[in-house]
Amino acid sequence: MGPVQMIAYLRQAADLQRQYGQALEMPEAEYSEWLANLQAAANANPLVGMFVSSLRPAVDKTQAMTVNSAMAVAGLAVMQNGTDALPSHPDPTTGHRLPTNKPLMALNSNPASKSQKNR
Repeated sequence: MGPVQMIAYLRQAADLQRQYGQALEMPEAEYSEWLANLQAAANANPLVGMFVSSLRPAVDKTQAMTVNSAMAVAGLAVMQNGTDALPSHPDPTTGHRLPTNKPLMALNSNPASKSQKNR
């Protein structure tokens, strides 16, 4: 591998590291696409391969924590304000609005939920 190729590989790895921070905020569909592009780059660029092997566990764990946190916030909003609060909380895996379907509405109409709502 010549110096020109090595510089190109280093630049690509650096660009992907910069994208990493943005990837943590992406909805699941966009994140999956980014991850597929990252894997393709890793197959072609040995420096990216080293970067990917150390990065993947951190990305997966951070994204799982982001999804869990967003769902907890949405659940708390439903407990406090009912299902009408859901449209203001996008699904962290898709970026789309959370559905206000009947099973969730039925769960919200539970007397135990109402007693906690009034606290």
